[in-house]
Amino acid sequence: MADMGVVVRVAGGPDAMEWTELDPGAPGPGEARIVQHAVDVNLLDTYFRSGLYPWPSTPLIHRRTIGATVLLP
Repeated sequence: MADMGVVVRVAGGPDAMEWTELDPGAPGPGEARIVQHAVDVNLLDTYFRSGLYPWPSTPLIHRRTIGATVLLP
């Protein structure tokens, strides 16, 4: 199964969120790959998406994690 995520390329409402395939690449030194079982979109995420707050990255990728399994190399 491909790695999937929500990406926002332009500020806007909920319709600006795009479910898309992501390529996270291999983990680097000191990093681990995780499998997310559940994620959330919190209030701060909606501020970024709407353009109210400056984006920390472009495109904006929601990265909040609630439940995950660490995959060791």
